[in-house]
Amino acid sequence: MFFETERLFVRELNMSDIPAFVEMQSNVNVMRYITGNPKTEEESIKELEKIIRNYRKINRDFLIMAVTRKDDIRFIGTCGIIKNSDGEFEIGYRFIEAYWGHGYGKEIVCGLVEFAFQALNLNQIVAYVNKDNYPSVRILESSGFDFIREYRESETEDLAVYYKISKPDCKE
Repeated sequence: MFFETERLFVRELNMSDIPAFVEMQSNVNVMRYITGNPKTEEESIKELEKIIRNYRKINRDFLIMAVTRKDDIRFIGTCGIIKNSDGEFEIGYRFIEAYWGHGYGKEIVCGLVEFAFQALNLNQIVAYVNKDNYPSVRILESSGFDFIREYRESETEDLAVYYKISKPDCKE
């Protein structure tokens, strides 16, 4: 287990997570602000296999973890910390749609902040979010992240927002 919050365990993904992982990745609403398109079962299985292989690497700049509920150990989503192309450590998360609106997003963001600063000894983390993804924008802003700027990667891309936090003061 990587860490836990009040209601959640965060652990390595494993092949028994395939059904729930595929359910999450194939949902157009879940993937809307991530890739823009749902993934096929085959694509999701390949991605899960890649994530699992990555756990064996010593220097991990790509850490994706399973989020499960403590009360029933049910897989409800993933979260991660990834070193992006700018050399920054970026957090992200996604949940199966049935688990939206239960406060898990805020809880996992605060857990990721604590994990990043304490266990990984990072001194700063960032988050990028589509400006229209209002729930995630609210979660970041209420969790102590500072708004840095809006940006658009290209003319065809949606407007995104860049956030940063430099001290572990996530507000639960």
